[in-house]
Amino acid sequence: MLTIHVLRKNCILNWARVNRNHKVTQELAGHADLATTMTFYSKVGDDAKTQTARDIDALLDDKSDAKLTPEA
Repeated sequence: MLTIHVLRKNCILNWARVNRNHKVTQELAGHADLATTMTFYSKVGDDAKTQTARDIDALLDDKSDAKLTPEA
């Protein structure tokens, strides 16, 4: 059954998925504190872990254009 609660929860889950700053999601959701947002809406999925591992590999790869520190 599609209810306003289901729509709201899915909306907040999408915000949490795309916003790196959890405080933004908290404010958009209207939560009184960040703990509520983090407990119910911030989960780390396998796809996020895989992408993070790829990003780190790219940073450590000598052939990559990415630099760990800027050149002086």
